[in-house]
Amino acid sequence: MESNALNQKEINSSFKNILKPFFLERLFLYLRFMKKYVFGFSLLLIMTSCSSRRDRQFCECLAIGDELNNHSAELLKGEVTKGQAEELKILKDKKKEACAAYENMSGPEMLKRKSECGE
Repeated sequence: MESNALNQKEINSSFKNILKPFFLERLFLYLRFMKKYVFGFSLLLIMTSCSSRRDRQFCECLAIGDELNNHSAELLKGEVTKGQAEELKILKDKKKEACAAYENMSGPEMLKRKSECGE
């Protein structure tokens, strides 16, 4: 009976010795795979987040300018009320504040930034 138990222990230990390298090999392959793809995914994420060169403040300036133009066009169609005149003044002040950094920008630079806002 004792020899049977010893043989069983030997079989279990030899079986463990056979499986142990297999599992370790799989674990190392998995870790190598994860390191490679986690690094690649992180790099891709950083590249895509930095690739947007869109100047949000400039795009906001354009949006406020368009809103001001549309409002001005509506006012030219008919009589202007006091409320509409106040709204026009508020829009002008908003545009002046939003576009202050871009007053001296060259035409080609403005067109380039405008095209980036449309993306």
